[in-house]
Amino acid sequence: MNISNKLLIAFGAFTAAVVAGAIVVGLFVRDLDRAAREVTGHAIPISESAHEMEINAVETGLAVMKYLRRPDPAFRERLADGRADFEKALADFRARARTEEKRRLADEVEAEYRKIFESGLATIDNRDAKLASLGDFTRTLGRIDSWIEEKLKAAAPAAAVTISEMHAELGELSFKLIAKITLDVETADHDVAEDLRELHALAEHLRSDPAFGDAARRNNVAPELETLESQAKEIIRKHEAIDRGVAEFIGARQRIDVLLDEEI
Repeated sequence: MNISNKLLIAFGAFTAAVVAGAIVVGLFVRDLDRAAREVTGHAIPISESAHEMEINAVETGLAVMKYLRRPDPAFRERLADGRADFEKALADFRARARTEEKRRLADEVEAEYRKIFESGLATIDNRDAKLASLGDFTRTLGRIDSWIEEKLKAAAPAAAVTISEMHAELGELSFKLIAKITLDVETADHDVAEDLRELHALAEHLRSDPAFGDAARRNNVAPELETLESQAKEIIRKHEAIDRGVAEFIGARQRIDVLLDEEI
């Protein structure tokens, strides 16, 4: 089975993992929806501007998490609208502040909301970039796979062993990369790094060994392997940036809740 067919199986697993991830995100979104309803349904007297700021913090988090589940441009627009609404409520809160304590509170809430907005925006940008990088990785892999299929048909025995080894490394890299970015498998970081080192060594071997064909062809495929290595690293960087961004804006939203508890 060639790598392209293996990828179909892998992306089937990827799809299943995405569905599972969507369920987890959906549960988080449900909790945010409930938080929004609790804020809007509060029965005791509250500061209207503080109330609006907390609603906007919740809704900004909702927009980001919903975009991660389904990249609808409307959620990006909601993020921008939420910021405008927050700034209006913050200005109103500052206008009503009569003590230094309240003015310091406004500064603290503004700083935390800025983290929510900026990390949220970076997170959805990284989500789009990761998807684009996955597409680039798949296309590069397809080109290398075609070269491997062609070379295996006519390779000398010594070259065939190394080409088969390359084929196996590419397949392992693809599966472990998917495990890393969809399931957060604990061993995936080490495994992907090891496969990338093996891939780099194979590219160097390919350049120097005439058994793999004429120099022009070898020098064409070796850079493709290096491109694949770079693309895999970029996918992992974006994935890890998404995880950090989500943790940052969730933490900031929770801190806003604590800051405004006494005002609401």
